[in-house]
Amino acid sequence: MSVAIEQKEKLASLIRNAVQQIIDDGEFIIDQPVPDIHLEIPRDKTHGDFASNIALVLAKPAKRAPRQVADLIVAYLADQEFIRKVEVAGPGFINFFISSKWLHQVLETIELEGLNYGFTNYGQGEKVLVEFVSANPVGPMNVVNARAAAIGDTVARLMRAAGYKVATEYYVNDAGVQTEVFGRSLAARFRQLTSNDFPFPDDGYPGDYLKDLAQKLAQEPQDFIGMSESELIDFCRTWGINEMIAMQRAD
Repeated sequence: MSVAIEQKEKLASLIRNAVQQIIDDGEFIIDQPVPDIHLEIPRDKTHGDFASNIALVLAKPAKRAPRQVADLIVAYLADQEFIRKVEVAGPGFINFFISSKWLHQVLETIELEGLNYGFTNYGQGEKVLVEFVSANPVGPMNVVNARAAAIGDTVARLMRAAGYKVATEYYVNDAGVQTEVFGRSLAARFRQLTSNDFPFPDDGYPGDYLKDLAQKLAQEPQDFIGMSESELIDFCRTWGINEMIAMQRAD
């Protein structure tokens, strides 16, 4: 648990104890349990580090003005070294100003916990599967893929830090029309190495990366001469996709 969360819970407990003591002393009577203590971080830093509306919540059941309830709570708060100042503001908000000692404690905790600082078990080990990138295996990685990789990996790391049991998946879509077009495109580029006028498919992939792949394919110890056109296309499809996947993994 981070120091910020720990101190927030400590402060809420402090307020709850003060309210309970006020009730026990008969300063006011409410016919319901002490409500949950909500603390917010004010947008305006002059209103403190944390603010609570508990006095406004208790005003009606206590039959007191909110500021009267707030003043009572402040008077009953136990002294704590991590609280520098407490103020009642507006209709009855209680503003808390945290001491620099608390900030020093945060730095000490960060140094002690290192890369584990801020980790929680909020997710309680719930299993989560994060699928990201999954670039088409018929072309090189691009900027969009890189962005997806960075964001996806960050999401997985954040969820692990929050206590989830995270697995990640990269799906390889190596089936369908796109792979058939890829196979025909690579086969055509391969044929063009020895026959410049070999036709390129109208729907083929025009990227120069296919020319580089064709050059590499020519170095393979295969009997391409003995292959039919359909056999060559099937070979190019499988071999080419494996090459592209290897390139994407390297990226």
